[in-house]
Amino acid sequence: MKDVGGAPVGTDSLEARLADYSGYGDLTPAQALELLKAARDRCPVAHSDQLGGFHMALTYEAAKRVHLDAETFSSATGMFRPVTDRFKLPPTEFDDPEHAVWRKAVFDDLVNVKTPERLEDAVRADTQDAIDGFASVGHCELVKDFADPIPLRAICRLLGFDIAKGPELRQLTEELVRNLGDPAAAVAASEALAEACLKEIEERQQQPKEDFLTNVVNADMGGRPITREEVGQVVASLVAAGHQTTASGIANLLYDVLTTPGVKDRLIEEPGLIPAAVEESVRLHPVSMGLYRTATKPTELAGTKIDAGEHVMMCWGTANRDPERYEDPDTFSLDRVRKRHLSFGLGKHVCIGAPLARMEMRIALEAIVQRLPDIELVDPDSIEPYFGGIEFVLIESLPARFTPAA
Repeated sequence: MKDVGGAPVGTDSLEARLADYSGYGDLTPAQALELLKAARDRCPVAHSDQLGGFHMALTYEAAKRVHLDAETFSSATGMFRPVTDRFKLPPTEFDDPEHAVWRKAVFDDLVNVKTPERLEDAVRADTQDAIDGFASVGHCELVKDFADPIPLRAICRLLGFDIAKGPELRQLTEELVRNLGDPAAAVAASEALAEACLKEIEERQQQPKEDFLTNVVNADMGGRPITREEVGQVVASLVAAGHQTTASGIANLLYDVLTTPGVKDRLIEEPGLIPAAVEESVRLHPVSMGLYRTATKPTELAGTKIDAGEHVMMCWGTANRDPERYEDPDTFSLDRVRKRHLSFGLGKHVCIGAPLARMEMRIALEAIVQRLPDIELVDPDSIEPYFGGIEFVLIESLPARFTPAA
């Protein structure tokens, strides 16, 4: 994985290249980041003519403003571009008052600051179980064998799904994420995921259990019952956000720790620094280059006029590396003075699963460095992230080797 790549971005071609930027076209994530960083260094807000046209908030302060001003920058048209005719993912793709109803009726009791503590023992057991599957062999593929199953099991436990159905949920979720840039395919994928969720709900209606799926069918949506379709939206949203993003976060974290000189050994000696490693990896490598909002009225963003109805991308990739915010911003450092990054969002639409994701990443890293202290990537220079649907930045594979252990 490299943070920069491709040909140098010349100032004469910068505006034209930005006008053609779509986030998941011909550029690799490394090349896209190089392009957007060059633009950020010239102006805080850039513009692309692709995907119907959109502005890009490139600096930390510009992206932060969009995050915090939910009245001016709406989420109701969706987080991704292009806009497709699919169901909304609650609560993030709703504005108030609907957003507040969703949070109160469904999400606040399910995913909150107490959730990690409630699930930590199970996640720790699942993590050890995953390592047991390859520890004695001396090699593994860290994405398929480790980063993927841990959050998949966690989200199944959170919702009340049978863990045996996890692979089906993973396949449906990956299909949705992969096709978010294709309107027709995105609709088909979202409907397939919702249908699988509705089947679970129907089973709960016949045989109630003490789990989220049973409780959510009785949710009070501001004086009316929740519909079957809305329950499908809820589960689809949690599965899509709770699995794919955390699996990618674990993969990024393992890459950073195993390729940055001295970091793994230091974490073995000072495990108290593992949360700092998590934050540095999430800052440097957000699982998405950024998400989108739509202006509800004419406004100005860092000196750029934004008309009502225009789209704005909150570019985490460059905001989290803004030299005005972070010293030596492109370096992975366990000693960095902690400053809040934007990878989990801010304001009303902050990621509700962030505490759970942090816990899963922390436990995953703890277990790997403790049980397999000499683990290393087989060919780190060959690892290149790719755009896996809209702005999502994914690592396909992390082959690793180590001394076989019990």
